[in-house]
Amino acid sequence: MSPEALVVQPESETPANEGFRHTRWFLIAYYLLCVMWGVRNAWQAVPSRLDIMVPLALYAVASWWVITDAKARGRAVPLLSQQWFFFGAGLLVPAYVIWSRGWRGVGCLFLNGVLGYLLATVCMIVTIVLVQLSGRYTILRTSHTRSACSGSVRFLKGHRRPRVVSRCLACHN
Repeated sequence: MSPEALVVQPESETPANEGFRHTRWFLIAYYLLCVMWGVRNAWQAVPSRLDIMVPLALYAVASWWVITDAKARGRAVPLLSQQWFFFGAGLLVPAYVIWSRGWRGVGCLFLNGVLGYLLATVCMIVTIVLVQLSGRYTILRTSHTRSACSGSVRFLKGHRRPRVVSRCLACHN
């Protein structure tokens, strides 16, 4: 063996990509959340816990990425300030990216924002088409609306909410 093969490379000379794996994992989590958001938006009329959970997960992932990225760049965010990156993720995360990367950060924000929006839109359309083709569920209601429902509604004494007497299967299932 040659003596050069035994030389250990100092930590400062490790490849630049090696220290920023967290960005790759953040982008994977971001695009997975965009897919979830797109599939969720196929059923906009039905309330779901995902309406709150997906944006909160996105805020958590983005703020976690900022804190990890700042630490990897040698400018760690103070412990008492880290919570503000979660609560103000909509403003602070883009501000941090622009501050830490300059004009390249603006391009990264724009590119990933547009790609995430397109991915969510494509997933929503694909979900709607697949569900419509399966014939089990109807997402798009073209011929029937709640206002055109023939179910009779009456008010009971002492109750403020109406009670549906006969139920229409299309809107009261």
